Amino acid sequence: MIELSSTGSIDAMLASLDRLNPQVISQRLNTVWAKDAEKNLKAAYQDGPGGRYYTSRTGGTRSRIRASAAPSGAELSVSGPGVRANEYGAVIKAAPGRWLTFRLYNPTDTSERTGNWVRVRQVTLKAKHAVRDSGDEATRALRIHLQEVLRT
Repeated sequence: MIELSSTGSIDAMLASLDRLNPQVISQRLNTVWAKDAEKNLKAAYQDGPGGRYYTSRTGGTRSRIRASAAPSGAELSVSGPGVRANEYGAVIKAAPGRWLTFRLYNPTDTSERTGNWVRVRQVTLKAKHAVRDSGDEATRALRIHLQEVLRT
């Protein structure tokens, strides 16, 4: 014979069962990951000089950062001019017989460039991996978020 005894409220027990449902936990973790990754990426594209990855002059790229969560996973995306080149790196070449000419920013510049003029045949942009790094940071924080999800 098996004897089962329980103390406490049946409502509390049912609530804890729903809280421990793998689909519910997965959805909550995906939502938390998406919010965290979006926050990290927006910080990487912060406005003004001295940013961790970029110096955003207009904030246009930052406003196009999107994160979404679904039961099957979460997604972080950003669109805009130059995002792919900044994420993966690129080489910008002048047309044959032409030069790329531009003025550099000094660290103290705000909207107007005051640095030296540069004239080159090509510019190599190094990969900065802001999207990948933001996702990785959010993934490293999942253990903390899992504990938060299980407590709620």
